[in-house]
Amino acid sequence: YEEGENWRFLVESDQLERTLPAIAAGYVSLNRWIRLARYNGMTAINGPAVSYQGVFFDSKTLDGYQPSTYNQIRLTALLCEKYRMRYVPEVFPAQWYRTKVEWPTLAAPPEDVKNFSAQGLMGGRDTNANDTNCLHPVVQQAWVDTFKEIGDQLRDSPAFGGISVRVDGWQWYGDWCFSGLRWGYGDYDIAMFQHETGVTVPGTAGDPHRFEQRYQFLTTGA
Repeated sequence: YEEGENWRFLVESDQLERTLPAIAAGYVSLNRWIRLARYNGMTAINGPAVSYQGVFFDSKTLDGYQPSTYNQIRLTALLCEKYRMRYVPEVFPAQWYRTKVEWPTLAAPPEDVKNFSAQGLMGGRDTNANDTNCLHPVVQQAWVDTFKEIGDQLRDSPAFGGISVRVDGWQWYGDWCFSGLRWGYGDYDIAMFQHETGVTVPGTAGDPHRFEQRYQFLTTGA
């Protein structure tokens, strides 16, 4: 559901935390939402586990994210069990500390965790940053750890139906895949490609024209 807890407006419960403790307001709100979905013939909900800079459980892996005051994903799973629904929590991150500070400090050189275009651009516009290298082990391990954290909290629930991620143009960082053929031409990615395939790709590290050379070779002459 878009924008974190906007689903509360759907069931007219966005003001409940003014009069109830957060977990009580969460219970009432989630119960209304899941019952409404079930009444209308739905068999699953896709509620947030991570949304923008928010995380809806006490995460030990998402440094810099703002956690909810109670374990919302666990409560959601329990209520889905009650109504025989499936729960597929969504991970939709948009958190700049992780991409601009944390991950670069774990890579050598730091720019290896960044995504480079065929023109040598390191990312796109603010609403479509596209600056994360999904092939780098720092990025992959970070999300493996978070997905495991979510799975560990929900694996015993029969309602748990896996984890979803969003692949669209809004707030796209590239954590899950490249956004097209014109991305993924950084030095790290090309070195890994050459190592795994044995194919020598033109474009020497440090040459400002190497990105276009690599793109042309891999899309027209390889």
